[in-house]
Formats: sequence, structure tokens, C-alpha cells
Amino acid sequence: MVQFDDLLKSALMLNDEIKDGNLEPARTQLASEIGRLNQEFDLDALLPGGGGELGMAAKRRDVSKFYDLFIERVRANLCAKNGEFTKLIRQGIQSSVGATLTALVLALHLPGAVLTLLVPMAVLICHSGLEAFCALPTAKM
Repeated sequence: MVQFDDLLKSALMLNDEIKDGNLEPARTQLASEIGRLNQEFDLDALLPGGGGELGMAAKRRDVSKFYDLFIERVRANLCAKNGEFTKLIRQGIQSSVGATLTALVLALHLPGAVLTLLVPMAVLICHSGLEAFCALPTAKM
């Protein structure tokens, strides 16, 4: 099981890789984590509501479709206007990768074994802002 301290260290290291607004290291790590976790877990069960689309995209090895569906479901959980995560971010949490990571852990209620997925998401949200993360087309993530 992953410890929060390890997640935080990973998030801070990834955050240090972001230079001049280039979010590619975080995007790359997010895509890599989705691919790795898909081999170990039924991701449809982690984020229900898609009628098995995630699993089908993964089995077809359609990485971009899988990525789009997964991020769409994560956004549905995080981007609600009056949602708890949005309230936390609007209170100034986005200024810290660690605080954003904490808020993600609390908001998504994912099992400990898949929390590594939240590291690049925290960095993306911290650097782009919640509104940008929620509004950006998945192909541009």
C-alpha cells in the first residue's frame, strides 16, 4: 500500500520538473499511471458510471479513448460547481501541490493502491488551476 508521504514526495518531485508552464511531464506521468493501473485493476469499478467503457477501451488498447473516458469521469467527480473539492480549491488550496493532493485523496475516495494516479493530477491542477483542468478538452491534457 502506498503511503501518503511517498505520494507527497512524488508530487513535489514532479512539480519540480514543471518548467516555464510546460505540463508535459505531468501529462506523461498521468498517461503512464492510467496504463499501469489498468493492468492491475478494474478501473470501471473504481469510477463507476460508464457502462464498462473504460474496460473496453483498455482491452482494445485504445489509450487515447481510455484516457479521455477516465479523465471525463474524474472531472465529473471533481468539477461540480458546489462540490466539496471545488470549495476547498477556491479557498486557496491550489497554491500548494501537497494541499491539492490531500484534497484529491479526500474527494475521490480511491483505494490506496491506485492513489499514485493522483500525483500528476495534483500537479496539473496546481499549475493550471481547477477551472482550467475542468474546462480543458482531454486531448489537450
